Amino acid sequence: MEAWHSAGAAIQWGVFDSIGRALADSALFIPTDGINISFNALEFHKETKVSSFPIERGSFASFNKVEMPATPIVTLAMSGTNEDRILFLAEIDAACKSTELYTILTPEVTYLDYAIERYNYQRKSENGASMLVIELYLQEVRSVTARFATVTPKAQDVGAIPQVKGGSVQGKSVLQETANAIFSALGKKAK
Repeated sequence: MEAWHSAGAAIQWGVFDSIGRALADSALFIPTDGINISFNALEFHKETKVSSFPIERGSFASFNKVEMPATPIVTLAMSGTNEDRILFLAEIDAACKSTELYTILTPEVTYLDYAIERYNYQRKSENGASMLVIELYLQEVRSVTARFATVTPKAQDVGAIPQVKGGSVQGKSVLQETANAIFSALGKKAK
């Protein structure tokens, strides 16, 4: 797994797709000689929320802490030709629009399953006219597996079980023999 090097150091940093390919190493954009992509910064945000609910007489109760998805910001710097910058921005844009999940590699921690939500870039004179500074805004994606179950009601009284609609029933005409059977049971004669 190749990674970017920060300021020429041997410490590996990077943003990688699900097969371990660096964000800048896709079929759309392949770095060539003279292109320098560096991982400039990582700003990591983690938040939890405490649930608070109103109760009697204007008081409230707090309980149950909930962990929110982390939202890191990765800053990349890229220098190269105008064509290189155009292709790299197209790569970043495609990554932002995709549902691909990325891994953020730092010397201390590896962050798994992050989606790129948005990005911005800038070119400033103090960085040089050919230097792009790109900020990637990512959000943690927690994968869950859907589980389905069939619940069969177990009621002591059969009448307590709700009726299940079995489909539409077509009306039928009453045959004469059925009418006779009904009337004879009632002690009347069918006409």
